[in-house]
Amino acid sequence: MASLSLEELLEYQSRAHRAYEILLEELNKRSIKFKMVEAFYTFNFKTVGVKGDQRVYSYPLFISVIKHGRRPFIDYNFLQSVSTRLTNEIKDLCRVVYFLKPKKGPNNLGDLFLKPPYIVFEGTNS
Repeated sequence: MASLSLEELLEYQSRAHRAYEILLEELNKRSIKFKMVEAFYTFNFKTVGVKGDQRVYSYPLFISVIKHGRRPFIDYNFLQSVSTRLTNEIKDLCRVVYFLKPKKGPNNLGDLFLKPPYIVFEGTNS
């Protein structure tokens, strides 16, 4: 697990919050009703990707959208456009992982990754 300074944690908190805002904007733009939205970083591992002409090593961003009960929202066009927007707008982000909640198991992403530190932004829509 990574050892991050307070400054680095605050930067990732800012990035997770921006990802959360982008998710909400995209859902509202398409008039998609949802029960819960999450944007989540875990610092247990890094992934590699390419941004521009450079290789980037960064922590993955996990996102989740729940429509009714514990049913995940799955629309591949939406997921593609949101992941593209997230990687374009969030500094050093090269991997977005869409979390599909199991019928039985963890209730949220924090329950899945038991080892802190992690940052979760979570919200509901009535």
